[in-house]
Amino acid sequence: MAHVIVMVRGQRDRINDWENNINNIALPYETEIFNSMAGMERQKAYLQFGIRPIRLYDMTFPVQATEQALQILNVGKCWTPAYNKYFNVLRKLMGLKDIPAYQQKPMANHGFIEVAGIGYKDDKTRNGVELL
Repeated sequence: MAHVIVMVRGQRDRINDWENNINNIALPYETEIFNSMAGMERQKAYLQFGIRPIRLYDMTFPVQATEQALQILNVGKCWTPAYNKYFNVLRKLMGLKDIPAYQQKPMANHGFIEVAGIGYKDDKTRNGVELL
């Protein structure tokens, strides 16, 4: 298999349509199975185009609900430890702090989804009130 990494920007519904269209494409490849009826040529097959989005989200919530929000999002570490150095650079570039420690709870809707925490920042306030 080969991988190409791209960044996509656009309206959410348009991006979803684009992803769905690409996800419906099957590409040809040769399997490891030999077809003796075709002169010992490798058997041909089709494989669905694989799309694994990597998205960057800025999630906002009241600071008083930080523990609950982190539990809902189930924020964890990077899926590949070798990538942590890139997340550290991104965190510094964005002026963020480390994700606060919280009590993790498994979420039923998180199957096959990894949420890697990049950073955390407090919202700006005016006269002690958050500006959302």
